[in-house]
Amino acid sequence: AQTIVADTIDVRELRMNALSLGGYKLTVDTYGYLVVLDGSIDPPRPPDHVFRLMDSVTGAIYILGVANGRLYLDEDDADDSSDSSSSSSDVPKKLTVYDPVSDYTYSVTLESGRLLISRIGGES
Repeated sequence: AQTIVADTIDVRELRMNALSLGGYKLTVDTYGYLVVLDGSIDPPRPPDHVFRLMDSVTGAIYILGVANGRLYLDEDDADDSSDSSSSSSDVPKKLTVYDPVSDYTYSVTLESGRLLISRIGGES
């Protein structure tokens, strides 16, 4: 059916991509967050690999990025053999980030799937 009009609908389970209310869509993004979208926009998807980071303990490669204003960490399931420029030997075990507001530099590492952020130099 294209449209169903009823006063009451009782269902055990309702499956849908989005719920439309007043011209806006309510949907759940990749990370389980409820998101309100303009009716013409597709549901949000994570961007292509922003940073790749290797776990210093397990050797697993992770993707560190931002989607919908939220930082996310996800295992990289990409097949490295299809892209010789992004082999696992090119993936760093540490990222260095500078905060111009505090004037501090931080080290971002992964240990057994846990993201660690440590201030470099000075007091910790």
